[in-house]
Amino acid sequence: MKKEQLERLSDEELRTAFRKHNINGIIISLGLLGVFMLAYFVPLGIDAQVMYYGFIILVILSAVFGLWYNISKRKYYREFRRREIGF
Repeated sequence: MKKEQLERLSDEELRTAFRKHNINGIIISLGLLGVFMLAYFVPLGIDAQVMYYGFIILVILSAVFGLWYNISKRKYYREFRRREIGF
């Protein structure tokens, strides 16, 4: 959500959007973890070099997701602080 959209929400809608954002973050994190676990523990019959590059891609995706998640979560924290309400 953009800053203007967050400012238009009521306090309860803001809390709901914040919870939804957290749930989406958890789902994506668990999805990345599941792919990593699947690739690591299940013998997929692929070349070791392909597996290595796959892990590198998973690490990069996890880092990019972590950065995106924390940056977007900061918008909610700023709005809570601006309104002086708790979440």
